[in-house]
Amino acid sequence: MLETLLRQDGSSTALRDLALLRVGVDSMLRSSDLVALTGAEVAHDGEIVAEFGIRQKKTGKTVRCDLSERTRAILAEWLAANPELAASSWIFAITPAPAHRQAMGRALEARRRSLFHA
Repeated sequence: MLETLLRQDGSSTALRDLALLRVGVDSMLRSSDLVALTGAEVAHDGEIVAEFGIRQKKTGKTVRCDLSERTRAILAEWLAANPELAASSWIFAITPAPAHRQAMGRALEARRRSLFHA
């Protein structure tokens, strides 16, 4: 249902939110780790990977994350619409670094609240 609503919106922000949500659900990463994902971590040779490893900030542990086919397709769509992000540092960047991590964390938390407390 949420995916349908975001698709109907049609904006680049909605596409980013959908990619962010799908990657978050599949990977179960904390928001601080999720917004810090880079193109190099999720894509190799222009293809979105099925699994990747990331070192969590809070615990320092390296965890393996799997991405479903659907999530990979949405993430590929987001990166195709924003090719500058695929080659740069953070794939969910919306403002210049370093402020974007906090901004994305707040945006993700606001979206989560609106979904689960509405």
